[in-house]
Amino acid sequence: MNATETTTSAPHLTPLLGRIVGFVDTEEQLENVLQALQRVRFARSKITVFRGESGLNAVEELKHEIHMGEDERELVSFCSSELKEGHIGIEVEVQNQTEARLVSETATSHQARHFTYFGPWYTMRCT
Repeated sequence: MNATETTTSAPHLTPLLGRIVGFVDTEEQLENVLQALQRVRFARSKITVFRGESGLNAVEELKHEIHMGEDERELVSFCSSELKEGHIGIEVEVQNQTEARLVSETATSHQARHFTYFGPWYTMRCT
């Protein structure tokens, strides 16, 4: 699936536990990150892309679906500001911290940034 195909439906962001969230600035960067993640065996079905008005709506809905601790509130605020600037969010479902680091390292090598992992016992800023 290419990056433009991800805009056809509104994303549904899931509760953050077991997820890593980061951002890219352009469609080209997004496409490169998606391809790189697939090469290291992250299925496209485990990746949610959010952007624009539908992304802002998904972030807003997320606030009502989960208990918001300080880390979650900070991320939601940051997500909103990134989306308003026209950037693109990426949420990846991971099994553990090792997979979260792999996502972060893979994606940041393709100009993605600001990754945060939400583990079962802690939140970890990866980049």
